[in-house]
Amino acid sequence: MQCSAVQKCIKQAGLKADDFVFPGRIHDSPHLGTRQYARILEGWVEEQGLDPAECGTHSMRRTKATLI
Repeated sequence: MQCSAVQKCIKQAGLKADDFVFPGRIHDSPHLGTRQYARILEGWVEEQGLDPAECGTHSMRRTKATLI
């Protein structure tokens, strides 16, 4: 099951089944790298006024898995 926001994004971008939803910045890498993901997440966390040390990539993966 996909989120409707993700479906909308995929349709708007014209992505195919083998495309990455989150492409990387570097042309040699078709997907988002782990460091890039960490920087994006840190920015989101700071925008919400939260402590980046308490809301890292690992805790986000664990939280999502717990919620599912």
